[in-house]
Amino acid sequence: MATRSARPKILKLWSDLKTILALPGQSPVPLDPMNNGIWIRCLAVVATLAAAIGGYTWYWHHAAGIMRASIPKIIDAARDQGYVVTLSETRISGYPYRISISFKSAHVTPENSPQNWAVELVNLTGFVQPWNLAHAIFDPGREVNVHWGGKNYLGVADAAQLSLTFKDGQPRRISADVTELTVTEANEGSVFSTHRAQFHLERRDGNANDRAGYRLSVTAENAAVPKTLQSRLTHLAPRISNLHASGILLNNREPSISEFESGLKDWHLEISRFSIHWPPIEMSGAGHLSVDEKHRFQGSVRTKTRGYNTIVDSLETAGFLSARKAVATKTVLNLLRQSAKDGNSNRNLLPITVELQDGRLYLGPVKVMKIQPLW
Repeated sequence: MATRSARPKILKLWSDLKTILALPGQSPVPLDPMNNGIWIRCLAVVATLAAAIGGYTWYWHHAAGIMRASIPKIIDAARDQGYVVTLSETRISGYPYRISISFKSAHVTPENSPQNWAVELVNLTGFVQPWNLAHAIFDPGREVNVHWGGKNYLGVADAAQLSLTFKDGQPRRISADVTELTVTEANEGSVFSTHRAQFHLERRDGNANDRAGYRLSVTAENAAVPKTLQSRLTHLAPRISNLHASGILLNNREPSISEFESGLKDWHLEISRFSIHWPPIEMSGAGHLSVDEKHRFQGSVRTKTRGYNTIVDSLETAGFLSARKAVATKTVLNLLRQSAKDGNSNRNLLPITVELQDGRLYLGPVKVMKIQPLW
């Protein structure tokens, strides 16, 4: 009913506008604004549109000013967390549809780090919708330079996107999605590549039942194994078909990213789901991981594994197991499989706990190899 009653008014307004503007093919008709109110109605429409455009223009520039003013605050917040952030040649544009903010370069490095790492981005661009300043999307460009452990790595991707969600001015959720990524090092050449990689990190507030922490999720598809490992793990495919891990990253105290390196032993990861398909191996499970005082991984993951004999063969070929120990390990694992009640469809699926303790890796009860420190 409302649509039907509004139609004559719209047609009347259109007829009035044609009369005023004298469109081609029509003769202007003298108007008496005191009698029919055509001018009043048209001026009201124009004034309304002008007010709306002017109001939105003011709001856009106001929101852009907020974005520009927030940059020093973000830099100061990062410094409080122990990181030095340098942004050069800031430019804001995008009116009227969005607010775009671009930097000719962006540089991030920690004030104190065992690895003395640094990340440099060129032509970093981000944008937000004017009506939702709490969500920003960044395009880091095709190239990223990373300095780690005295080496320089160059990451090149066909496409990359970084998403940041803010709450009370602080990052709440960070997500990254990269396709066709290749990482090279000056002396080693290509060290890693993947068809697609995704990363999600979200702050979780603590309550009476759960401690504060970070929800973490990592996924990689069709990832190439580094050449240094390919030459040693000849029983495995050169590419990992799929890798996924998700869980909660917890700290014994109030979590702070600045403590992640210096206080790594205070963190631990509760793995809710882990899976990998590295032909011919398939493994899935859940568990927990942490780092001991000597910077070695420790913890356990309860898994169900297909192709465990291939794992043993690969460890033997790589020199981690002697031929005698490889035979003994296979014997124990086969006995464990025969005692498992998994049914005929899963006859080659072995339920086994992978344990890391005191710098040693165990497959079930079998001690396999030593674990090297992270640094």
